[in-house]
Amino acid sequence: MQADATAAPDAYQQRNTIQYHSGFASVPALDTPHSGSLRHDARVIGVVGFAHMMSHFFQLALPPLFPLLRAEFGTSYAVLGTLVGVYYAASGVSQFASGFAVDRFGARPLLLAGLALAVGGILLAGLVLTALSVSGSSSRVEVPPCDDRR
Repeated sequence: MQADATAAPDAYQQRNTIQYHSGFASVPALDTPHSGSLRHDARVIGVVGFAHMMSHFFQLALPPLFPLLRAEFGTSYAVLGTLVGVYYAASGVSQFASGFAVDRFGARPLLLAGLALAVGGILLAGLVLTALSVSGSSSRVEVPPCDDRR
């Protein structure tokens, strides 16, 4: 017996179809799993909570180092506080924008793009530091020693 093409979609079809809300596409089956188990929900909440805690930990690990940074770089607490404030402002703006982007493109593509940007930034910083250390080491070659003892 064939199903009627005009029949109402079942729960599976409703859950796995693209839905549009205010011009934003959403694919619930790809964005969130619908397992319905309490164990799965607790695991997801635990992982998200742990990631959120680690984010705050790394953000708040810098201010206790202010006395050392101030002494090392010869700067003021006002400058260090301003840098942290700019970081938090940029974080807030990017979180606000990423909320709209997740609604538009889905969580998985945005997470993968964010991870790719983080890896690229880390690699770029590593290359820059390597280039600076090599150029710093090579700049000592042309400086003659202070004494002529051999």
